[in-house]
Amino acid sequence: MADGSLISIPEFRERLLRGDDGAVSGLAITAKFASAATSQSGQIVPTVLSDQSVDLYGDVILAKGWQYSASTPLIWGHDASLAENMLGRLLNARVEGDKFLGDMHFASAAVNPKAGLVLGLIRAGVVTDVSVGFVPLEWSVSKDPKRRGGLDFTSQKLIELSCVGIGANEQAKVRFRPQSNDEADVARAAANIDAIRLRSATEDEDVARARARARREREARAIYAACEDLL
Repeated sequence: MADGSLISIPEFRERLLRGDDGAVSGLAITAKFASAATSQSGQIVPTVLSDQSVDLYGDVILAKGWQYSASTPLIWGHDASLAENMLGRLLNARVEGDKFLGDMHFASAAVNPKAGLVLGLIRAGVVTDVSVGFVPLEWSVSKDPKRRGGLDFTSQKLIELSCVGIGANEQAKVRFRPQSNDEADVARAAANIDAIRLRSATEDEDVARARARARREREARAIYAACEDLL
C-alpha cells in the first residue's frame, strides 16, 4: 500500500487469494496483555505483544522473526492521525521463548488526558487487549488442514503497538486485580478530556464570533466608502 496505512489480516489474505504479491506497508494483528501490573510510577505496563499460538484468524507469528527498535510508538486503535491517540512509547521490547514482550510507557494524564483514561481503563480491567502493527517480511500459507487459509509469519518488522477494545490472541490473559482507586482514576481522566473538549468548543465559538465581527466591520467600511463616492 503506497499510502503507508495499516491493513488487517483478512484484507492481506484476500490480496494473496487475488494473486497479489502481498507487498504491503503494514498489517494489524491483535494479542492481549500478559500483565497489567504497573510500576511504582504507575505509568508502565508489562505486556505480551504476541506469542506463537494460533489466533482467531488461524494465523501464527514466529517469535524469533520479530524485528524491532528500542522505542516504538504506543497509540490507540491503529490511528496515529490524531495527537490525542499518541498514548506513549513501547520500550524494552524483547523475545523470550515463544513470546514477544515489552513495556508500555504511558504519557501522564497532564500531558495527554486520553493516555490517563486508557491507563485507568487498563487498571480497571476494562481494556485488556493490544494489537501489533507490523510490516510482513516473510510468510507462507499454512499446510495444516485445521488452519485452512491460515498464515505463518516467519519474519516481520514492528512499526507500532496499539491499545484496542478486542484482541485475537486468546492465550495471553490479563493477570491482575483492579486497584481500589481505579474508578476514580478513570473518572478524573474522563473529566479532563471533557474539559479539553469544552475548552476547544469555546475557543471555536470565540473564533467564529471574531470572524463574524471582522466580516461586519468589512461590510460597514465598504458601505461607508460607497457613500463617500456618492457625495
